[in-house]
Amino acid sequence: MRLRRRLQAPARTPRSRLAATPGPHVFAATASSFPTQFPLQKWKGLKQRTAWRYKTLKDANTAIVFSAEKQKEVHFKTRNRRVDDPMACHNVLAVASTASLNGILAATSPEDSSEFCKTMVGFMLHSCTPSERAKVLDVITKKRLEEISIANRALIVRAIQRCLLSPLIREKSVLHSAANNVICGTFGLELSILKEQIHLDEEAFIDTTGRIQFESGPAPGKLSYRHDVLAEPPHAGDLIQLIYGNKNVTEVVTMMQHIAIESLKVKEQQPNLVKVVSDIDDTLFPGWIDRRYPLHIPYPGVSDLFARLSHGFTQDAKGDSVHPSITFLTARPRGWLSVGRYLTLQHLKSLGVPNVTVLNGSVKGLVSNEKIASLKLDNFTRFASLFPEFKFVFVGDSGQGDALLASRLLESCPDQVLATFIHNVNPIFARTGDGGRKSVYAAQGVEFFATYAGAALAAHKKGLVSAEDVLAVAAASEKELEAILFLGPEAATTKEERRRELQQDLERIDACLHARADSLVANGGQTLFACANLATPLGTYRHAVLRDEDVAQLERPLTAQQLRALVLE
Repeated sequence: MRLRRRLQAPARTPRSRLAATPGPHVFAATASSFPTQFPLQKWKGLKQRTAWRYKTLKDANTAIVFSAEKQKEVHFKTRNRRVDDPMACHNVLAVASTASLNGILAATSPEDSSEFCKTMVGFMLHSCTPSERAKVLDVITKKRLEEISIANRALIVRAIQRCLLSPLIREKSVLHSAANNVICGTFGLELSILKEQIHLDEEAFIDTTGRIQFESGPAPGKLSYRHDVLAEPPHAGDLIQLIYGNKNVTEVVTMMQHIAIESLKVKEQQPNLVKVVSDIDDTLFPGWIDRRYPLHIPYPGVSDLFARLSHGFTQDAKGDSVHPSITFLTARPRGWLSVGRYLTLQHLKSLGVPNVTVLNGSVKGLVSNEKIASLKLDNFTRFASLFPEFKFVFVGDSGQGDALLASRLLESCPDQVLATFIHNVNPIFARTGDGGRKSVYAAQGVEFFATYAGAALAAHKKGLVSAEDVLAVAAASEKELEAILFLGPEAATTKEERRRELQQDLERIDACLHARADSLVANGGQTLFACANLATPLGTYRHAVLRDEDVAQLERPLTAQQLRALVLE
């Protein structure tokens, strides 16, 4: 009875009285990763979305995992002298049902939990003795891996990553082998989604239909201002370090071969996957050379363009997709426990960037712009080798070595890099920060742009975005520029100069789209009309172009802008 009362009443400690309960933080997974024996609505995601919790008793060697809905309890002993003890972690995990196994691994401790042990799997790996930890990893990464959902596999790998960076745990080879088992035991599209979940800190969950959804707030790919950023450990989500940091060369080669083979299957099913790889300072927001805009406020239109350039995994027959993470290349050093990466992540999250991955550099990479470009190229090469199913679009700025990097990317990775765009933050100079001439880089295929509306037009000419996307980015750029507050004695003059820069690109967009539309109409000999969601005996067309005699089939009137954009498509 005492145990039952303790389970029903939340534990109260001095820390829990002072500290607020952490807010929601969930991970994404796929519908196919959930076994059919238990209902999806009870397993919408991980952490607090699951009905399972865990807590430790006064006896530090005993923990309880319990289901709030079914009043089911599972008792564990993290440190036990008998291998055959039924309360030993590995024995409990070995005999639990599939539903209970997934619930136990994702069970959370909303009170009194450290960053390392928010989930039960993290608690077990950090609390168990080395021999017990090896047995737990053997169960969850080998014997019962097929029964574990993709979401929980990502949790297991994250817990392993944190253990690898703990100075208290010395058996690193066991942890690396366990991570190798998880990655090599996942296949096809599920492996691609697992890699995404390991490599980013996206807040997402599974809805009742089995599709990945995002938490309420900014739409995927949108940037907004958010000040309630939760404190996160500075060493989660580094897939490159997880794989290439393994000293066992055989395991590294095995994982890379497995990733390469499985990516071919994904490319056959979904050949149009695109990731945006971007610099941060003076590309996402002013932060190094550019003084034309207020510091650390995203440039107008950058959010919309990045979202429209990205193409993720298709979730259903309608073509809806999940936006892939935006990867930020930086030469900032990777400090102890990746503090440099942690600070960059926290800054980006405070701006509301929802899908974040940061690839850090090192201290030796800060010597010169050429060194910075070389270091970023090495980072990109490693990153691209982990995601061979994706094509890439690189966006940088002309202040440092990004133009040189863009040129090298086009030369060394022509099959994977679709285009490179450089934000021209020093338009009065003929050379970039690395000393190269802009005209030479432009002749090599590097696109320079003044505003993100202009970048959208350049991307449209390369076939990366539609005319409708260009108009949407242009409209967002206008709106976001007006919302930016310029400060200082020259604030009004500075803002007017930015308006003129944007207006020049808007006029170029209008002239380009008008010219193409006029040419299309003239060649047709008749007036063309466009509509959306046109139902025909052969099926429903999302976009259709009709001639005069078919005008009656239009389902709804369109504005002139929408009509022109759809005609171009």
